[in-house]
Amino acid sequence: MTDIINRLDLTFMLRDWLHIEELFEAEHFSAHSFETTEAMLDIAEKVGREVDSRNNHEFGGMIGRFSSAA
Repeated sequence: MTDIINRLDLTFMLRDWLHIEELFEAEHFSAHSFETTEAMLDIAEKVGREVDSRNNHEFGGMIGRFSSAA
């Protein structure tokens, strides 16, 4: 199965482009860190793959596919 977005690209966008660490400096978000964000992304990816796997099995692989063809 291919990834919809490359994890290195996502890390770049969160850290270098959006400067997510600055968000965690705010009092409201101080309980979080980039490590907790990565853990959440790992769980979301795992759940997404499990759901996609079940759907592919149930529907014969006919859903959840992306194509670059227009």
